[in-house]
Amino acid sequence: MTTTSVAIATPLFAMLAVAAYMDFREHRIPNGLVFGGALVGLLAQSTLPAGGGLVFGVLGLVACLLCFLPLYIGGGMAAGDVKLMAAVGTFVGPWTGLLACAVSLVIGALIAGTSMRLGTELRVFGRAFLVPGGTARGRIPYAVAIALGAALVVLLPEPSVLHRAVWA
Repeated sequence: MTTTSVAIATPLFAMLAVAAYMDFREHRIPNGLVFGGALVGLLAQSTLPAGGGLVFGVLGLVACLLCFLPLYIGGGMAAGDVKLMAAVGTFVGPWTGLLACAVSLVIGALIAGTSMRLGTELRVFGRAFLVPGGTARGRIPYAVAIALGAALVVLLPEPSVLHRAVWA
């Protein structure tokens, strides 16, 4: 990773870590966190030499927003998760953002599938991940899946086999 890449990845990872923690503990992602994160992502894209520019950041925001918005409209995802993914897009741009969306969806499906397979709930550190009809109202802290998916995509070496396979 270059110094400029680290300058973009560090605030992204910080935002994702806080969002995952908040979603895990309280089943909510604060608007201030995602809107502030999106602003930092746009600033990073427009001011850093390796950034793609403001338009690149906005395109990333729109691509990730449009990818997750149907899931929110269909009732399968909370608005905070959609906004968090859009904020991720400001840091990584449209192409890597769409790849992060796809990887996050797969990780989220694995978490939900594992939870259902193990019974009514999956407990991690004493906290329920999924409790259908229970206290967590059948939700998983999807920010955890988003954080893992985005981090995995960002940490892949460039040009990675995965990047070439998807975008070639």
